[in-house]
Amino acid sequence: MKKIIVPLLLIFISACTPSNEEGVAFQEQANEIFNTNVYIPQYDNLHITSAIIETGPFGKHKDLIIEYSKQLGDKKDKEFTVKYEKNTGSEVLYGFYDGEPSVFKLKFNDGKGNISPKQIKIINDVKVEYLKMEKRKTLIASFNVEDGNYTGEFNLKELSEEKAFKIIEQIIEETN
Repeated sequence: MKKIIVPLLLIFISACTPSNEEGVAFQEQANEIFNTNVYIPQYDNLHITSAIIETGPFGKHKDLIIEYSKQLGDKKDKEFTVKYEKNTGSEVLYGFYDGEPSVFKLKFNDGKGNISPKQIKIINDVKVEYLKMEKRKTLIASFNVEDGNYTGEFNLKELSEEKAFKIIEQIIEETN
């Protein structure tokens, strides 16, 4: 009897655990595309609704843009994704889900970045440039790492400024 219960219990647990195979696959793709370990944070209370590679003018730089939302929502059909890729010249690595509300977008770029006009905050010896847009209730923060730049665009209707900077701090800790 125990021989039957244990395998059944393992099957039940794995069926109740959300699969992250697609997420693991796009992490590996991102690492290959940028030829570095790109840090992609995971949160229990937020869902990754898309991961997209955009290439800058003349193919000079690439951006990995990851969107985090409170709800995963329904996955858009393949036709939508193909049309999006064609119209934007981008590559969808994961998603598109109709996740609402959007909490923040995280961008990794293989170049160096800055924000203008900006304020500066030092977090764990890293210079973080940021801009708070009151009317849009948005905080944009950017910092450079050895192999590129991370930029977060935070929806301050869904996330406090303090929590936004905690996310930035976590990314800095993982990338330094």
